[in-house]
Amino acid sequence: MRSSNTKLDNAGRELINNLKNDQSYEMINEWRALHAMPLLRFRSGLYKYGQKRKKALMVAQRLKRMPTIINKLTRFPTINLSQMQDIGGIRAIVNNISEVEALRKYLKRDRRSDTFIEHNEKDYIREPKTGAGYGYRSIHIIYKYIPQDPQYENLKIELQIRTKLQHYWATAVEAFDVIKNQSLKSGIGNSEWLEFFALVSSLFALKEETAMFCEHVNKTRDEILIEFINLEKRLNAINTLKGIMNIPKNIETKVKNTQYCIIILNSETKETEIKEYKEDDIDQANAEYIAIEEKILTEHLPMLAVLVSVNTMKNLKKAYPSYFLDVTEFISELELLQL
Repeated sequence: MRSSNTKLDNAGRELINNLKNDQSYEMINEWRALHAMPLLRFRSGLYKYGQKRKKALMVAQRLKRMPTIINKLTRFPTINLSQMQDIGGIRAIVNNISEVEALRKYLKRDRRSDTFIEHNEKDYIREPKTGAGYGYRSIHIIYKYIPQDPQYENLKIELQIRTKLQHYWATAVEAFDVIKNQSLKSGIGNSEWLEFFALVSSLFALKEETAMFCEHVNKTRDEILIEFINLEKRLNAINTLKGIMNIPKNIETKVKNTQYCIIILNSETKETEIKEYKEDDIDQANAEYIAIEEKILTEHLPMLAVLVSVNTMKNLKKAYPSYFLDVTEFISELELLQL
C-alpha cells in the first residue's frame, strides 16, 4: 500500500533532521522505487522514436540520489517531498539544436499518449539558467503519469533534452564538483570557476546559435573569448580539468541483457565500480542501491552512487561521464575554442 502524500512529506521532514529514522527512510525509498516503471515505459517510447526516424538518440534514466533529495529539501524548506517532480529522470541526448527541436515537436504535437500528460516545461536553452546552474542549458519537461494501478497515481517524471555540447558542459561541471568539493551545479562555490563555466556556456551557445548566459548578452564573441582565454590561463583550467580525470578502460558487460546498473564513484581514489542487473532483477537492484546509499550517508564515505538504465553498456559512460570522471570531450571543445 503506497503511503499518502502527507505521510511522505512528514517522512521527508523527519529525514533531513534524523538520518537514522529507518521508517522514514524506507517510506521514501519505496516511493522513489515506484518511479522506475513509468521511466522505463517513457524511455521505450523514445527508443522507438529514434529507431523510426534513424536519429542518433542516446537515452538514459536514473532515480534521484538520496543525498540529492536531502540536499534539495534542506536548501528549499518550503518544498514538500511529494511535490518533487524530478525523482525519476530521463536524459535524451541528441547531436544538435535542430534535433532538439524535432524531438520537442514530436513530443508536443505528434506523439499520442493517454499514459503521460505534459505537466510543465522549462526551456533553459532559450533562457540559460541564472543563479543555480549558472549557464546550464537544456529543455526540461515534466510529465504526469496516468496509470491503471493506483499505487502509481500522480507520479511525475522529468525529461531533459540536450545536445551533446550541452551534455559535455553539464557533466564537466558535475565531475568538477565531485573532485573539487564544490557546488557549482547549484550556483555555489569558487566565483572564478563559476564565471569560467558561464563563459564556456555562452561560447557553446554562440556555436549552436542559441541564447547566451544573461550576463554576456551585451558582449561580442571576441570579448567573451578574450575573457575566457585570460581566465583559463589564470585558473590553469584545462590542466586542472585533465588532472581530475581517471578514465577507465572500455566497460565490459558481466551480465547478459543488462537493463539496470548501479554506478559507484569513490571521489578520493577516483575509482568507479559498476553493478549490473537484468530487467527482472529491478527489486534486487533497488534493495542494493538503498543499502549502498545508506552506508555512504551514515558512514560519511567519499562516494556517490546512482541507479541508472541505458540501452547499451557502451552508452553508460557517454550518458554519465561524470561518474567516470571523464571530461575528455569537454576539454576537446575547450581547446577548439582557442584555435
